[in-house]
Amino acid sequence: MVAAGPTSTTNDPARSDITLEDRPPTGACHPVAVLTTTRARPTLRWLGPLAVDLGCVVALAAGGKSSHEVDASDWVVLTIAWPFAAAAAVALAWLVSRGRPTRRTWPEGAVVLATTYVVGMLLRAASGRGLAPGFLIVAGAFLALTMLGWRVVVQLAAGRHAR
Repeated sequence: MVAAGPTSTTNDPARSDITLEDRPPTGACHPVAVLTTTRARPTLRWLGPLAVDLGCVVALAAGGKSSHEVDASDWVVLTIAWPFAAAAAVALAWLVSRGRPTRRTWPEGAVVLATTYVVGMLLRAASGRGLAPGFLIVAGAFLALTMLGWRVVVQLAAGRHAR
């Protein structure tokens, strides 16, 4: 592919991260278009947020185990965490598939939180675990503080204001 001018961008909005550049020829008589990437790799955009969101979910599960199931095996943490972890992964996968940033608090962080909470509670209920009113409140508050909180900290550290 040869670019029409000094720099041209592909017309595909899903691939806005790819540009064509003319570079000085190296022994050739005509400019050669070179494909370059202008954004971070897609994996880097979602892997960090996924790890932090899963950490929030595991922290919720570990806190629940230490408060209510002290004598149970440590594996109970996974039993508590899996519905919320699956829901968070689905939410992040949806955002990534739409080309949306995963670190912003609004609206993406709110989408991840809402999906994690609602779908996580539905999966928890379907798996036979309880939905006590106290758990609904504590889990919602904890997930909101942690899943939105880290995004706010990242935005402030980057010098951006949360929207």
